[in-house]
Amino acid sequence: MEENFIVCLFRISTKSKGEVIEVQRLAKNTIIEISSVYGELAILRDGRLQIPCNVDFGALVDFLKTTAQKSRDIKGSSEKQTSGIEESATNVKKALNLKNLTWESGLSQEILAETFEKLQKVDESVQSLINGLSIHISANPNIFVMTDGRISIPTNWV
Repeated sequence: MEENFIVCLFRISTKSKGEVIEVQRLAKNTIIEISSVYGELAILRDGRLQIPCNVDFGALVDFLKTTAQKSRDIKGSSEKQTSGIEESATNVKKALNLKNLTWESGLSQEILAETFEKLQKVDESVQSLINGLSIHISANPNIFVMTDGRISIPTNWV
């Protein structure tokens, strides 16, 4: 990955100062992920801009002109949702007296919100089962103990 960054940095540094300033202006407040030569110019789900290390400079400028603002908007929206999810997780953790509450990074915000809402409404028998445990919410349909001692539960467990 580091080699990709160096290649991309070298390609940009060979451009004129005006061109570099334009790219800096367009890319301001965006998160850029430099990918391998096989990557594509893309906006990722969390708003990051994926840029292959061998990107044509003109294509990069055009891509930034058309997508940088959308990237910033997605990033802002994603951050708001993430803070809402974190707050919901804290509420569930307190309500159920959990030692820890984690989840798979690939789960959508909507699924997590639904799962947290369901967990908030579980009856006392379920509360007593998970009281004091470390719970990990997963897309895996099975309930199992993870190697670090967390109990993995599927999103549709409750």
